[in-house]
Parts: sequence; structure tokens; C-alpha cells
Amino acid sequence: MSDGKRPASNGEAHDEIRQPVSIGRREASRVVAGRYRLKAQIGRGGSGEVWEAHDLVTGDDVALKFLNHSPNAHAARVRREVSALRLLQLPGVVRFMDEGVDADRAFLVMERLEGRPFPGGPSPSTWPAIASTAIALLETLARIHGAGVIHRDLKPGNILVSADGRPTVLDFGLSYVESPVHAREALTLEGDVLGTPAYLAPEQIVGDPVTPRTDLYAFGVMLYGALAGRLPHEAKDWMGLMRARMTQRPKPLQQLAAEVPGAVAEVAQRLLEVEPEARPRSAAEVLAMLRGQPVLTGIKLPWLGPEAPLAALREAVVRGRPVDVSGPRGMGRTRCLEEIAEEVSAQGRPVCWAGAGSLPFSSLAAITGEPEEQRDLRFAEVRARIERRLRDALAEGTVLLVDGLDRLDWASAHLIARCRAEGAVIRALDEAQAEGAVIRAPDEVEVEEQTGARGVESQPALRLLPLTEEALRGLFAGPDRLLHLREDAARELWRRTGGIPARVAHEVTAWVRGGLARWSAGRLVVGRDALDLLDTGLRVTPALLAQERMSAPRAPLLEEVLTWISLANHHVDVTLLAEVTGHLPWRVEAAIAELGARGALRVHGDGRIEPLSADRSDESWPWERRRAAHLALAGAMPTGAPGRLFHLLSAWDERDAQAAAAIARDAGEAARLLAQDGYVGKAVVPLAEGLRALRRLSPLPTEEVVALLSQWTELALAEATPRALDRVLYEICRVEPQTDALAHLEGLVRAALAVHVWTDRALAMAEAIAPSSSPGLERGRHAVRVSAARRCSLDREEAILSDIVRSTEASMDPDVRASVAGWLGRLRYRQGRFEEAAALQAEAARVARWTTVRIAAQLNGASALIEGFALGEAEALLRDALAQAQQCRHTLYEARAEWLLRAVAYRRGTAQQPDVELLEAFAQAGLSEMEGFVCLNEAVVAWRSGLGGMALDLAQRARKILAPLGEPWGELLASCLALVCGGELRDGEIAVLVGRGQRCPLPRTSAQVLALLAISGRWVPTGKVDLAAFSARIPAHAGDLRMEVLSPAEVIAALR
Repeated sequence: MSDGKRPASNGEAHDEIRQPVSIGRREASRVVAGRYRLKAQIGRGGSGEVWEAHDLVTGDDVALKFLNHSPNAHAARVRREVSALRLLQLPGVVRFMDEGVDADRAFLVMERLEGRPFPGGPSPSTWPAIASTAIALLETLARIHGAGVIHRDLKPGNILVSADGRPTVLDFGLSYVESPVHAREALTLEGDVLGTPAYLAPEQIVGDPVTPRTDLYAFGVMLYGALAGRLPHEAKDWMGLMRARMTQRPKPLQQLAAEVPGAVAEVAQRLLEVEPEARPRSAAEVLAMLRGQPVLTGIKLPWLGPEAPLAALREAVVRGRPVDVSGPRGMGRTRCLEEIAEEVSAQGRPVCWAGAGSLPFSSLAAITGEPEEQRDLRFAEVRARIERRLRDALAEGTVLLVDGLDRLDWASAHLIARCRAEGAVIRALDEAQAEGAVIRAPDEVEVEEQTGARGVESQPALRLLPLTEEALRGLFAGPDRLLHLREDAARELWRRTGGIPARVAHEVTAWVRGGLARWSAGRLVVGRDALDLLDTGLRVTPALLAQERMSAPRAPLLEEVLTWISLANHHVDVTLLAEVTGHLPWRVEAAIAELGARGALRVHGDGRIEPLSADRSDESWPWERRRAAHLALAGAMPTGAPGRLFHLLSAWDERDAQAAAAIARDAGEAARLLAQDGYVGKAVVPLAEGLRALRRLSPLPTEEVVALLSQWTELALAEATPRALDRVLYEICRVEPQTDALAHLEGLVRAALAVHVWTDRALAMAEAIAPSSSPGLERGRHAVRVSAARRCSLDREEAILSDIVRSTEASMDPDVRASVAGWLGRLRYRQGRFEEAAALQAEAARVARWTTVRIAAQLNGASALIEGFALGEAEALLRDALAQAQQCRHTLYEARAEWLLRAVAYRRGTAQQPDVELLEAFAQAGLSEMEGFVCLNEAVVAWRSGLGGMALDLAQRARKILAPLGEPWGELLASCLALVCGGELRDGEIAVLVGRGQRCPLPRTSAQVLALLAISGRWVPTGKVDLAAFSARIPAHAGDLRMEVLSPAEVIAALR
């Protein structure tokens, strides 16, 4: 580091934190709360100690903070920190992950961060060096304040800046969360001053109420210090510093750092005003004041628009003709000129920009030189000389670029207009300027006649249009296959910006600053979790879109409607607004239309209304009114509706047990509706929020907690992935006190996890679980039993299915009927009765109420049809399942549909080349088991296509993936295919493969394994293969259709 300082972490960013403390092996192996294995102590302070720990559930490293035992006032502040962190699941704020008590000691878990205190580098710094970081911090403050939280202790040590300049706000132990609870809590003793003295605002010193402007004062101190290399007020002791803070204005920043831009210095000065009312009212307003300063819009994006405008500009340059580029503000007019200037300059042709100017002809100085300073010259003579120089330059091929007429001095603007037909003059005009197309001087016609000019021809302007969703895809890295990253990111970006390039640049820059995206190889990488967060309506650019065109204050109705829209967090339409405000619908419509015309909001095609101006409700409405508004919005929505849970949580008094129960009910219903529509992953989010609310109550409402955990368990069992099961198991085990109901849930989840390890233990665990009175949990119990039995003998699976059919035959529940039909279908598949299996899965899909159950049944039915050689029917079913899975973004089912469609293509002989893109998508999606089977399928495609080397690599990759997952028959086929493709074997391995092939209980797989060994030339059939039994299972028409690797005809030919 240039300043010689060691990078910090979020365990050591506070002033009192010391060097990392090494610990012994015994302490390092300790596991906290059954989940977090301690690794190293990385900090210690007055409120506790911070450790680096490894999360055994997710595999990530985290920061775990043990809190010191303390008196009640400090304990209340701990609750406040937890409350603030839970509320602020926002970009730019340290991510809160967990809390609990271990060995009678409270702890918090946060993401593990690395970085340096603000501004992230040496001090003093230049504005260009810290601008991106400072702006990102302002954007984060706008989000924090918008959530009703005031930090109260902003200082460099609480702002950790990453190596790429991205700041993260830490330590909300002194934060103020506006709510009735905190209004009643007296956490500060008389005479106490909370915060760090060097960064305290005057109102904190005298004990006045804090507002968002309090945090902005601290930001001003940090900004001043970063640019000047010293704090705005300095004194020998604390009292002297406080006195200076209250009575002295800091020295103007530009006197200490002359290179600081004037606008930045002015902002710093205003932020340090003693009276809060004299400071900017919000972080959004500070961002607006800084707009236009260097680095505000971030890095230069690649050209995303159509090629036509650039092609037209190139043609105009080649032909030496004028052309105008027009469009609304932010549409990329300047970018067009920059692109063409770069191209023309690279070709060696002279390019001149008309500059900003106020004196006559000063804007043309770059192309014509400065006007003469002789006192005896008249204006007409100067103009004639300048005009002659301009015409000569254009005739010689100089390209003149004019970026807006309002920047030019009037004399230059008139002269450019009269001479533009002489050569390549490219002007960027706003729509009002483009309407006239030509600016005429009073004596223009007369001069043209005297000079014999060709005349000023009105050229049609090139009107720039917004970027399309398809064009925005070019910004993002993939894959779209399975994960839909590019298309979903482009759709979200277009929804937020309307495709206007300037808004796109601001939004993308904010995503990167907020940690929602990162640049890699010239493309933006946005993960699925970030896309889901953005899909909730999170506003990442609170001020950059606030370009409201207003010349007068808003009318009260406009102010009220806009505030309601801001509070609604994008879940609002005209009908809902009319209901909660009490205004007539037509008046609300009129207000929305006017606000839209002023640029304060945007109405989307689905009726949702998005505010584009900064939210002022934190100052214009007191907390009680905002709370009442949130309750009114929640009351106007049906239970489980999108956005309702957000409003209930925003209005919640933590001591209101009745309200917590209402939150839990809404969370459960929201999760049910999401899961029913196929959004299983998203359905977990409201359940987690509901549990967080319930955990804050004392005593813990066990009945409500068990209800939510039961629902969560149902979802995890339906998703059936180890990650989903691990997550809910942790939530179950952390509840105290444990009850019989919780023990039942724990046993069910542990049995489901055991299914993923190919052993008999899973069935023993599943059979030990008692029946449940909950239909959903009982269905889940049966599902675990069936899955476990499928790992055992066929007789055992048949017996368990018979028992389940007997116990459920009286049920009329369509979910039970669908499940039983699906389980029987899987059994018939295993028995080789593929036609019956397909019919049962079709029945399951017909009666299923849940989208995911229907998709699963269709996929299972298609598998049976494939094995029955009904490839056309299977393909139709798979394409329908694929469309549904894509609609609800169910990666697992979409991946399975894609895999099976590739299997159909191979078996039909239409797969000519390996699908490398699909292989990469499976690897990125982390679907190991299916990735192994896809590798096997693409390996045989490569083998058939004569790509022996690729076939060998893919077969070995399939074997490596499938072997540890307990998939013996897929791994066996992959091993034999690798042998056919030239793979090496150890001594005795052929005999092992032959033995496994002969013992394989799947006749088709057994026959293919032995046939592949024979084809490899490493084994000669001994006559022990029962070809008659094999042939009896193959329909007469299917002899030449392929199975997983070989066709029946190829098997028979190899084994005769």
C-alpha cells in the first residue's frame, strides 16, 4: 500500500480494534452454535471481540462478533444494532447473517470483508482518486436513511473500502432506528455524548434530536479530511474541539487543496454548517449537487446502440456533409460524437471540438484560432476572417464536432450554422434545438449571395432512440442457459432505466458500487441472488434518476401522492393509492400524470409506479405518520400479496406480539403463494423474515415458530437439495426450548439428508419418524420414505409403496393423489414398466395444484417415455416442462428438461455435435449429479461424431463426477465408454468392470456395459450374456434407436 498501512477487515475497522490475535488449535476448532468453526481472532474492542469463522452450512468464511456482558442500557443498544442490521439488507451495508447465544454469550454473524478505512488510500487525496468511493458512500447513506436508520457514528474506521474502491458501512451499535420502541428507550445517560468526537455533529454535542443531516455532517468531516489531509476543526483536547465545532467555520477547502473542484468544495462547506437546516437535506440532494463532477457516471460502457447512427456519421464524414444528432437528454448524443471522433482521429484526419464560450467566436478557437486583438477592427471584418478560416478548414477535411448549441457563444453558433454545408459539421442537438435544425443570422441570405456559398441545406437529424432490452444484454456475462443471467439482468436494467443510456450508465455504476455486480473481461457479472434482490424493487440509485423538471414547488396533492408512492416501495397502483389516500381515483390519476410529466416518476406497462425523485418522507412525515401509512398500505392488500410483508415489518413495534403474529401469518401465506406458483427458492425469503420477527419476542411464541418452520421444512423437502435441507435444519436446531414438534421436524430433515448418501441408513431413519397431523409434513414424510426405499431393493420399495397407498387411499386431497401417482410412476419405471410409469406421471401432472409438482411429474413421465422409445411424445412433454421451469426460474427442473431433451436428440441421431454451452451452464449452476449425466450424454455424441479426444475427456469427467455421488450405473457406463475411446486401465480393472456389468440389476445398462467392453477389444464375451431376455424388453420398432450409449442392435452385434 502506498501509505504503508496494512489492510483492515470488518473485525478491525474500529478505532479500538487491535492487531489480529493468534489463538491455539484447541480454540480454533471450537464450533459456535453448531455451525461456525472459529479460525482466528481478528479484533477486540469495548463492545466485544471479533473472530474469523467458517460457516459449516454454506462453506463461507464469516465475521463472528461476541458481545461483552453488559448492563441493560448496553444490551438495549445491542438489540438496536441487530434491529438496524436486519433492516438494512442493502448494498453498501455489511451483510447481517445470523445472531444467537452460545455458552451464555450473545453473538452476531456478518459477512467477512477485507479493506481499508475511508477513503481507502493515502490522505490527502485528490477528488478524482476518491470520487467513486465518496459517491458510492452517499448512495449507501441514501438507502440507509430511506430505511429509517441514522448511523450516528460515521467515521473512517466504520467505512471499509475494498481494493476496487467500494465502501461498506459497519458498526450500527449507536444507530438510531426510528420507531415507537426506540422513542421510549432512554439509552443515553444524562451528560453522555454518543459517537466519536472528531466526527460529531453540533446537534449531537448539545443533545438535540438527530436526523439524516447528522450523518451528512460526519460525511462532510470525512470528505474534508480526505481531500485536505487534516480535519476541519483541530484542538488540543475534547472540550476545545467541541467549542471550535460550535463556533468556528472551517477554513475553505480550496485554501488547503487548490485542485479540488469548486462544486466539491462548496458541498463540503455546506455539509459542515453548524445549523442542520443549513446543510443539504438528504444524501440524494448531495448527490444531485455533485452531479457532473468527475467519475460520477462511472466507467465508460461499451457501445450498445444500433450501428445505423454511427454508419450515418461515418458516411457524412467521408462525403464532407453536415449532419445533426438529436434526442432527449441522456440519450447518448455526446457518446455518438465521441465514438466518431475516436474513429476519425485514428484514421489521421483532423478533428476539432467547438468549445464552451461566452466571448464572440471563442467557441471556434480550436479550429480558427483566437480572434485578432486589434482595436481598429470592426465586427464584420473579424467575422469575415473567422468565417474564411472556418470554410478553409472544412474544405481541407477537418471534422467539426458541436456538442450542444447552448454551450457556444452566440457568434460562433451563427457562424457554424451558415458554414455547416461546407463540410463535415456534426452537431449534437436536444429535441428543441433539432426542431429548427438551422440557426440563421440576421444577414445570412445577403452574405450567402455575396460569397456565392452553396447555401445552408436543412439536413434531417439522426434521432437517437432508447436502447432495447436485447441491446442491453451485451453488457452482461452469461450464461442465459439455465441461469438466465444476461436476459434477466438486461430486463431489470431496462425496467429501471427505460433504455436511456445516461440512466443505464448511472444504474450500472450504482450496481457495481453497491456490490450487486462486478466487471470481468469487459462484461458485468450479476449473480442470481443479486437479480432476486433487484427484483424486489430495491432502489440502488436514489438521486441519479431524480432529474425532475420543476420550476416551482410541488402542490400539496403532488407532494402527498409522491410520498405515498415512495413509501410503497413500487408495490402500488392507482386503485391502491386512491384507497389509502382517500382521494378520488381521477385526482390521483391527474397527480400521477403531472408528476410523470415533471420526471418525478415512471408508470410501467403493468401499472406499477416507480418514483424517480428522492424520497423526502423521512423529513416531511414524522415517524408515527409513516408508520400509519405503512399499516394503511398493508391493510389495503390481501394477505400474502407482494409488498404487504414489507409494510408490516416497516411499521412493526418490536414489543407488539399481536403484530408479530400477523407478520408470521402473512409470511406463511406469501411463501405458500410463491411456492404454489413454482418460486420455491423465493418462498423461503418471507418465512425467514417471519421467523426473525418472532424471535424478537419474549417469551418465544413456540406455536407460531413451529408453524413457519413446518412450512419451511415442506419447501426444503420439495426442493430436496442438501443446501435447502441444511438451511432449514439449522433454523430448527437453533430454537430454544426444543419441543416434540421441533424434534419431529429435525428427524424428518435429517432423514432426507441421509437419502443423498447411497446407504440403507436413510430408510431406517425415515421409518423411525412418526406420522404427522399436518398433511404437508405427512406427504413429506412419505416422500422421504419413498426416496430412501429407492436406494434399497426393489422388494423393499414395493412394500413401502403398498403401505403408503393403503394409508392414503381414502384421501381426496389432490396434492396427496398427485404425490402417490408420481411415486407409483417412479416404481413402475424401476420395474421396467415404462408405459404404466408414463401414464401414472400424466395423472400426477393432471391433478397437481403446485407448479413444481406438475413439472416434476412431466419430467418423470418424459423419462419413462424415453425408455419406452416414445421419443416424439417425450420431446413434446419436455418442451412444455422446460417452458414452465423457465417461467418460474426453477434451475433444477429446467436443467433436467435440457438434459433429457439432449438425450432425446442423441437417441434420435439428431445431435451432431457436443453441446459445450450446456456443459458450461451445468458447471456454473453447480448441479453436480446431472452434470455427470450430461457429460456422459455429450461424450457419446462426441464419440459418434468422431471426436475421440473430446469423448474421452468428457467420459472421464462424467466418471469423476458420478463416482462419489453414489451413481454406480452411470459411472460404470462412463468408465466403459472411456475405455472404448482409448482410456487406460490398471491391471485387473477389466475383470472388475465385467463383474459389475454382469451383476448390474438394470438389464439394459448391464447389456450396454458388456457390449462396450467387447467393442473396446479388452474382453471377449463368454456366452453368459442372456441376449434373449434383453431382446424381449425391446419393442420391435426400436432395434436401431439408441439407448444411453448403444442401440439394441449394436448390443446384440457386439455380444454374439
